[in-house]
Amino acid sequence: DAVLRSFADLLRRMTRDGVDSVVRYGGEEFLAILPGTDLEGGIHLAERLRTRFADTSVLTDDATEHVRTTASFGVACADPAADGGHHVLRDLIAVADKLMYDAKRGGRDRVHARCACSNPPAGLRRA
Repeated sequence: DAVLRSFADLLRRMTRDGVDSVVRYGGEEFLAILPGTDLEGGIHLAERLRTRFADTSVLTDDATEHVRTTASFGVACADPAADGGHHVLRDLIAVADKLMYDAKRGGRDRVHARCACSNPPAGLRRA
């Protein structure tokens, strides 16, 4: 619980108050919706969160030890103007969730990202 609270606090502090939406989305999963943020911006935030969290030790609830943890991230984006509003939130969440599990299977403590646009920018793979 202390680790989850620590990460939730870090996430709250590193997102834009009144702009971004952050929720706990399952047992150990969090969801951040970042309006007006492109894929590179999402990756940048995820990398900052990942490194800052890895550098943090959390005191256990019984105050007997410090625990160091890591986090894996899935980042997905879509541009409603570019893809005609094709992607809905649940589709983006599904893409991000798959990417997060890919990051965990790939060794943990990493960020996997993909543009879910119908016409992704050059160099980005379609979801």
